[in-house]
Amino acid sequence: MNIELDGKWFFFIDESDNGIKNEWYSPRWFQENIDIKKRGEIIQVPSNFNTMKGLDKYNGIVWYFLELPNIPYRPMSHEYSIEFDGSNYLTEVWINSYKLGTHEGGSIPFRLEFSPRILSLRSANYLSIRIDPSLQKDGLPSNRCELFNWGGIFRAVRIILLEKTRVYKIKVNTEFKNKKLDSALIKLKYSIKNPQEYLDRCYLEQIEPEIEYEIYYLGHFFAGTPQYNKTLIQTGTQYINPEPSPPLKHISHEFTEIEKYFADISGIQQKSEDSIDSEPIFTQYSIEQNSNLENIEEYSKLNQCEENDKEINNFVNPKEKIVDLNNLFTITIQNPSLWSPESPDLYEITLRLNGIDEDKHIRFGFRKIEIKSNHIYLNNRPICLKGISLREESISVGQDISIIDRRKDIIDIKTMGFNAIRTIIPHDKALLNIADEEGLLIFEDIPLYSLSNFKSQKTNLLAANFIHKLISRDYNHPSVIIWSIGSNLPVERLECRRLLKRLVSFAKKIDSSRLVTYETNRYLIDPYRKNTNCDLNCVSLSLGKNLKFISKFKFILDMIYFSNRNFPLIISKFGVESKKGTTRAKKIYSETYQYLIISYIIRILNAKPYISGWFLHTYRDFRSPYRLNKYQQGFDRNGLTEEIKKQGDKKLLGRLMNQTIDVKAKKTSNRFSSVLANFFSYLLKPYELFTSLLKYFRKKNLLRTKSQNYYLKNRENY
Repeated sequence: MNIELDGKWFFFIDESDNGIKNEWYSPRWFQENIDIKKRGEIIQVPSNFNTMKGLDKYNGIVWYFLELPNIPYRPMSHEYSIEFDGSNYLTEVWINSYKLGTHEGGSIPFRLEFSPRILSLRSANYLSIRIDPSLQKDGLPSNRCELFNWGGIFRAVRIILLEKTRVYKIKVNTEFKNKKLDSALIKLKYSIKNPQEYLDRCYLEQIEPEIEYEIYYLGHFFAGTPQYNKTLIQTGTQYINPEPSPPLKHISHEFTEIEKYFADISGIQQKSEDSIDSEPIFTQYSIEQNSNLENIEEYSKLNQCEENDKEINNFVNPKEKIVDLNNLFTITIQNPSLWSPESPDLYEITLRLNGIDEDKHIRFGFRKIEIKSNHIYLNNRPICLKGISLREESISVGQDISIIDRRKDIIDIKTMGFNAIRTIIPHDKALLNIADEEGLLIFEDIPLYSLSNFKSQKTNLLAANFIHKLISRDYNHPSVIIWSIGSNLPVERLECRRLLKRLVSFAKKIDSSRLVTYETNRYLIDPYRKNTNCDLNCVSLSLGKNLKFISKFKFILDMIYFSNRNFPLIISKFGVESKKGTTRAKKIYSETYQYLIISYIIRILNAKPYISGWFLHTYRDFRSPYRLNKYQQGFDRNGLTEEIKKQGDKKLLGRLMNQTIDVKAKKTSNRFSSVLANFFSYLLKPYELFTSLLKYFRKKNLLRTKSQNYYLKNRENY
């Protein structure tokens, strides 16, 4: 059962950071101080508080308060937890003065488990949340990130009641029996929570310990509407082996595995409640909310807690260790409809434990992604990724973008001819559902950037945790084909290379069915990629503001290729900024200038046989605090449309993208220029290494100063 908490909350600014000292998290303080006429404000959840008046640049402490709705009391059969889909950046949560836990990070969901004994039956229950949005030097992203730092609870929040005995950690993996792809296997791996109780229940009720499954064909969608009736194609029952089996490491959600994998990283204490089970995205519960509470007299006594810290901690954060029962079964499907951008056919599998009143619904697709002959193959056919990056941000609403607007963006991107998107920091799960339906391939990043603190043990562990949670959340989406460890990474730095090697290996251990890579803006000095065991060579291009780079673009592209010929090459970021309305030809920041440069580059990229894909930066302009000239005005202007998108109102490049995206140059190079590019790819490595080191330290010091001056710790006066 999900109890949604979205809606109007009370909101307080804590400029002096006195909230914890004065016990703002207590129900007493809430009752005495929450008066909209005197103190506090109303804020809509989800939203970013930076959209409120006077808080545009505010980067200090805020508090959220909510009187909770009625929560059914089922302690014997259910687990209680509160789940946040996104809250930026450091979030602390209390219910009725009892602290549930702390979470660091803003773009991935987290869940905090609690005991129902902290809930009151005779009076109201209060949820208090303290959020520190300020980024830290060793955080993820770090405080030197060039993106605007939106703060607050910007995605959905809910109370979740789950059966203590249930199916969870579900992983659907599809494999093909032959090269024709006309016969496929569904390898379904799952765990059973609290298995001994389930087996005892089966024995007492004289039923078999079995799991029932139903497979449905959903077909494909158009603008969110299914084009076929949901069709049942196969049913079956699998006997559950009660014998202990080894953990499913690739789908485990225990944070201890990350700590074990990064055993030499010490001194980092991550809250265990930050690593609770991640349920599948498409989960529906047949349990109905029941307002009749059970065992009221007994519960009332339990609710009158003694002031004993150990006892309080035991029931606020349950510490009972439950050993999972892991299972695997295989289903054969003949002539499956393959998922691809041209035909995004989807399937659904329903799982049900015999005797347990709960269904799990998982959507998935049959598709095969692999590397052959230094090219990317999708379903045995070579594919060139023609993509665009997308930032989860719209200036009027921040990061709280509606599902309708997300779908409009995806459909518009497909209409322009793109077949892939690259997420700038992971988006809400709603975007992945839409991409599955509409047929867009996804290149997902974690927020590890060029100026992250690679030496920090905390940064290392946060990055591993981020990858772990991201893959666990998005594994069953057929649209996701690439995991990226980071962007614009300084691979010449030893501490960066060490971390990359471990993170790539860790990602492959969790998910061996997709491609894993990282991005660097170093053109020649990345010979270490082969040591990291990654799959793609992803390079970000800095085009500059003049035509000198463009005149040498063909030659530079050949040098990049020859420096790492053993990997498919993807130009993962390139763009030219323009301000809408500026139309003079060959003038910097004009729409014409952007169109001429980008259309030329796309023609060259399409003509190079060794290019496996490219990603234009970006679909929509977004806030970037350090771009402050008269054209940028605090925005990254690389977009095809402005920060406030109007229907059909694109920049010149966006309007002509359909005519540009597939055009090839007639001739891009000759044999002599290729030999010369190969020679210079080795000769210029020392020069690039030297200049990269200088630029790294210069940018590091420059952004440190800018970040300190841009954000405010006090509310602005209007």
